[in-house]
Amino acid sequence: MTCREPLEATTTIREIAAALGISRQGAVKRAAAGGWTYTEVKGRGGRQRRYPINQLPAEIREALATQRAAAAVSERMREWEQGPEGRALQEAAAYAREQREAEEAKRAARRARKESGMAQFAALPADHPKRQRAKARESALLALWDFQRQRHLTLGAALELFSAGANAGDIYLPEGVWEWMPHYQGRRALTAATLKRWHLAYRNEGIHALVDGYGARKGRFKVLDIPGLDRVVIGLMLEQPHITPKKVKAYVAAKHPEMDQLSVTSYRRFMDHWREQNAQAYTYATNPDQWKNHYMAAVGSHHERIERLNQVWELDSTPGDWLLADGRHSVIGVIDLYSRRLKLLVSKTSTALAVCQVFRRATLDWGICEIARTDNGKDYVSRQFTSALRDLEVEQELCVPFASEQKGTVERAFRTMSHGILDLLPGFIGHNVAERKVIEARKSFAQRVMTPGETVQVEMTSEELQQLLDQWCEIYHHTAHSGLAERSPFEVANAWAQPVRRIQDERALDLLLAEIAGTRTIRKKGIALDNHYYDAPELFEYVGQEAVIKRDEADIGRVYVYVEGEFVAVAECAELLGISRKERAAAARAAQRRFMAAQQQEYRQFKKGVDKNIGRVVLDHQLEQIHNIETLHRPSIDHTPEGLRQAGRAAGRELPPIAETTPQQDDARAQLAAEMAAAAPVAEVDTPKRRYERWLRLDRRAQGGERLPEGEATFYRSYPGTEEYRSMKGFYDDFDLGAEHP
Repeated sequence: MTCREPLEATTTIREIAAALGISRQGAVKRAAAGGWTYTEVKGRGGRQRRYPINQLPAEIREALATQRAAAAVSERMREWEQGPEGRALQEAAAYAREQREAEEAKRAARRARKESGMAQFAALPADHPKRQRAKARESALLALWDFQRQRHLTLGAALELFSAGANAGDIYLPEGVWEWMPHYQGRRALTAATLKRWHLAYRNEGIHALVDGYGARKGRFKVLDIPGLDRVVIGLMLEQPHITPKKVKAYVAAKHPEMDQLSVTSYRRFMDHWREQNAQAYTYATNPDQWKNHYMAAVGSHHERIERLNQVWELDSTPGDWLLADGRHSVIGVIDLYSRRLKLLVSKTSTALAVCQVFRRATLDWGICEIARTDNGKDYVSRQFTSALRDLEVEQELCVPFASEQKGTVERAFRTMSHGILDLLPGFIGHNVAERKVIEARKSFAQRVMTPGETVQVEMTSEELQQLLDQWCEIYHHTAHSGLAERSPFEVANAWAQPVRRIQDERALDLLLAEIAGTRTIRKKGIALDNHYYDAPELFEYVGQEAVIKRDEADIGRVYVYVEGEFVAVAECAELLGISRKERAAAARAAQRRFMAAQQQEYRQFKKGVDKNIGRVVLDHQLEQIHNIETLHRPSIDHTPEGLRQAGRAAGRELPPIAETTPQQDDARAQLAAEMAAAAPVAEVDTPKRRYERWLRLDRRAQGGERLPEGEATFYRSYPGTEEYRSMKGFYDDFDLGAEHP
């Protein structure tokens, strides 16, 4: 039957289902099973059952009350968010978000500057005074930070106490560090101001900021501001070493007139700086004999600065190929300069993966090094190797081009190996009548292994040669070296009593050094690699983003995914692993639904703070702005030309005849027109004074509790951050003008 009970006292099956969190069909079944009382009322689409709330089971009434209370709270929250306090909170949140984004952008820029500076610092020769001075300054900063941390001091207090203690000798700095400290009043000393300048420069720019010549003025040249001009100038200097800046300018004007924008002085500054910074490479390219006389004399002296085990490792590859039974191969080596321990690896070619493998073997056996010295070969400056060194916090020193003697220790080890390994190769017949031929073959072998483009032919496989080289390295480690005071590398390493940094997690090291398979975009199906798709539930939060892929040599069915340098997931290929693609797809979809549900819940909170009728809000605001504008009253003069009079007659109205004016009336009319022209508003020029006084007026309104319109509020917030505001405020404060101007 039909009744007219109040709707507040009844509910529908749909509301009950929503309150219980079940489907409508489930609620219908539950009502039928419980025999719930209901009435039927007319509604849209027919008759509708309504259930009296006071006759429903207790748990149903409680669920409905909870749901309605939550709805009431949501409604009140929505009303609050749409009110002044809610909008103010949203503006504050937006401002805080902008500040966080700005800070993140600053951090990203700082990281980019540090990476760029590290590359430039690595290009400096190891024995260059600027490099040594920068490393000494870095050591002083590390000692300062330890001093501050151990005593729980503020930076200002630590700077004062540390500089005073170092100058007095109470704080120890190694002699190799102290000799590079600045001179003050005829002796070496440190000041708090100098340490603070180094501290800020290092934190913002990295170690390259500690190199002499780094800064806003030094090292910045107008030649670098014109794309391609530096290459032209450097090419001219290499082609004609004695060319003058004037002739360089003349050449640029004739050959590249679009680049002819600088003075002779600009060219001179750049050329002098480049010759100073690239002295060895410039001398090698222009005068090889002078290079040998001037630079080669210091070869080998870098051992004098080696004071610790694993302080510096040198890595290199044999220039020639080894022709083995299973094809051409190369040998890659790494040597510790302190102990002269040596590792050798036979590889098909000298690739980044092979370099990582020999570095891995040395790291697991010896511990981690501080500096890895290499040449500029593509296998040593590859992203895979350099990123692994960076993650392991190992500094990479790149030898100057054409200066391979900077890693002469590992090259001499290769030469020693080429002489010593022959006795172990198949075909060696020992000391007999053929010994001369064996010695001659040994010399030929030594020449070929150190000569680019030549081939060393050995009748054995790569596995056999690797085993042979490992055995030879063991013999090498127990052989006395003249450079080690007649001690063996084994004895030197065993005599080291200080702790050695070691990698405990071998599997993590393997993944860090794993081959980078390239960069891929994460798609809906996962990651496409080698005609297969790799997927993982965690990947679908990053659909559309670029990822770096690393292979697992031990498992072709899995790859490791990094997004923006952070590990994301282990992606698997169902076909290669032999697992169910259907089950993986279901798991991935479930994970993606959970992620999207959480994200959409957050977005729904954002939508609650926005008016539903956005167009109405914008239109009302624009009308309010228009109504605030008042029309100025202006005097008028009757204007009835003859044509208008005739049109009035045609319309049936007779306009008054045009009265003839006297000369006095004409003069009065002219005077009125002049007064109107003089009274017409003149557009005011926007000056710093007017802008500052406008801000003062807005400040008084804001301090009085008035809510400023959006445009004026934006100006009120942003203007105090300008240099003009600070200048005008200082002027008004100095002359006490604030109270005289509204």
